[in-house]
Amino acid sequence: MRKKILLVSSDNRMTEKLKLELTNDGFEVTKSFDGMSAFSLELTASYHLILLDVSLPKHFGFESLKRFKDSHTTPIIMLSNREDFYDRLYAFEIGADEYLASTLDERERRVRISAVLRRSAHIVAEPIRKTIDVNNISLCVATREAYSGDNLLDLTGLEFEVLHYLMINAGKIMAKEDISVQALGRKISYYDRSIYVHISNIRRKLANSLQQQNQNSIIKTIRGGGYVFLQESRAQMSVS
Repeated sequence: MRKKILLVSSDNRMTEKLKLELTNDGFEVTKSFDGMSAFSLELTASYHLILLDVSLPKHFGFESLKRFKDSHTTPIIMLSNREDFYDRLYAFEIGADEYLASTLDERERRVRISAVLRRSAHIVAEPIRKTIDVNNISLCVATREAYSGDNLLDLTGLEFEVLHYLMINAGKIMAKEDISVQALGRKISYYDRSIYVHISNIRRKLANSLQQQNQNSIIKTIRGGGYVFLQESRAQMSVS
């Protein structure tokens, strides 16, 4: 069965180009020109991926992203006609699984789209270690739910991937480059702060879940560009 993609953009030229690319790659593509119509389509059909333009009429792209993430688990890639650092960070902060600028080479765009689809398919079909429990944090891989004690954590798709990767390597120092490749599906660039943003969000949500700040110590920052998920809260580790 062909995978279904919902393409949401008011830029007809961009949508026609993307639809042709995706159709040639074997996807079934449905177009929508605004956030309200897209939300209705998502309610009545099941999609494997949503491509969502930052510049949308009626519902601004970021507002549409928030609305989708409030009620859907479908992975979402934000599209933009420009490469804006702060737009990218904000998109990840509110739940985007990827951010693609129109300046990207077609081959790289295909690779990133495939990586998002592969990540979501891999986690759902994961046959081993469906439940992971480390340091009072639990992940259910099958349902993509994370708990701090008895409290459900409201993680985005990429935050779940990052936390999952750190937890299955608990006690080990993981380089930012490895986290990016294994959890996000791409190599990290020199100015890319995506990993920092995702881990900051995870730490904040862990702290908020128990209304205490010492949960931040579960994920330690290692000088030189790495992170470690501690196996025990009382564990002592040098970060010099």
